Amino acid sequence: MSQILLLKNMKNKTYIYGLIDPRTNQIRYVGKADNPTDRFYNHWADKRINHRTCWFKSLKKEGIKPRIEILAVVEKDNWQFWEKHYISLYDNLVNGTLGGDGVEATLEVRKKMSDKKSKKQVLQFSLKGEFIEIYKNCVDAATKTKSCRAGIQRVCIGKGKSANGFIWRYHIIGDKIQGKISPYNRRNGGDKRKPVVQLTLNGKIIRKYKSIHEAGKLSGVDRRNISNCLRYGKTSGGFMWEYLKKNGLIKEKNEKTERE
Repeated sequence: MSQILLLKNMKNKTYIYGLIDPRTNQIRYVGKADNPTDRFYNHWADKRINHRTCWFKSLKKEGIKPRIEILAVVEKDNWQFWEKHYISLYDNLVNGTLGGDGVEATLEVRKKMSDKKSKKQVLQFSLKGEFIEIYKNCVDAATKTKSCRAGIQRVCIGKGKSANGFIWRYHIIGDKIQGKISPYNRRNGGDKRKPVVQLTLNGKIIRKYKSIHEAGKLSGVDRRNISNCLRYGKTSGGFMWEYLKKNGLIKEKNEKTERE
């Protein structure tokens, strides 16, 4: 596991960190530490039986270790609240508690958290990890890219790796925007996009597309209707739609299909 670069002048600050499962790229554990790397190796050597050590055991069987990601740098006086806050953002964690030892936050910290949430934007990256655009929120991103809002949210919180052919990340206003992030790992899940062919009602090929998403974007036909057409064999937008075969060929048809 690679070492993380710790900041200097951390006398009154500490880290909230996450441990990422390299098989799924999802955060599975959230904790607090002045030195996350040292804390991880203490956890890694833990012989007790709990959710965290059972997860570690499954990783050890495959000869791999979690990756560490710094989620926030916070004041030591308020680390309990922030640990609890970040634990609440993720599902399927192996944490044994809700974090923070049950400590309540001051009004000042609550206001900071509220301000931070209201300033959360969405970044769009290509599958190669290259920055494309920034949006006000998930709704704005979904509307302008004609994508699925729920899919974007899943990727932003770590429950998915990509949505609609892009990588998505939450961004706090004022933070530096990364121009490059880790590319989409095709080995874990692969590229599930299927090429699509648009045909006339007489079965003549009009155009080929890399995916349903691209077909909807370039043809102007709602991608959900295209998807239903591919599943149930009807027409959509006045056209027939079929998946392109692996050999890149498709047999043109002479018979008309029934209109929707």
